[in-house]
Amino acid sequence: MGCLLVGGRERLSRALHLRKAIELISEAKVAGARLVSACGEIGIYLRTLKRWRKDLISDVGGHDRRKGIQHLVSKS
Repeated sequence: MGCLLVGGRERLSRALHLRKAIELISEAKVAGARLVSACGEIGIYLRTLKRWRKDLISDVGGHDRRKGIQHLVSKS
């Protein structure tokens, strides 16, 4: 399971990665596991799960929502 979530030869996109993690945790919860334990099994905190759920619901387009000045990156 760890290889699926971390990535590897056929890496999942970030959105697919988050959805798969949320799906696995939801399945574990239905099976009777506590959310904290299920999150711990894939190496994330419960707060991270909550943030991922919020991100997937609120931002379908995947836009960068960081605050601050946008910097131009110059290629040397």
